[in-house]
Amino acid sequence: TPTSRYDADLTAELRTQFPHASVETIGAGGDIDIAMPFGAAWAAPLCVASAQVRGVVWSHNLGLNVDDPFSGQSTLSRVVSGVKLYPVAS
Repeated sequence: TPTSRYDADLTAELRTQFPHASVETIGAGGDIDIAMPFGAAWAAPLCVASAQVRGVVWSHNLGLNVDDPFSGQSTLSRVVSGVKLYPVAS
């Protein structure tokens, strides 16, 4: 893909700058080797979902309330009021 060389360069740079951090790639030939037969458009949700699951596990391991990590601190709210969902036009 057009971005695969950039992705490889970015991964190498992250591994160099943060040698003790876990840096994993997802996709064909990656650390998590999964075929992406439908291209990058389908890869993005998979990568985002993986990152979110890892974030939940990390928060849980730190003893944070996964649903409200800033509970009692009055510093941040993830709740947005007045959100309306509209049908997708075909």
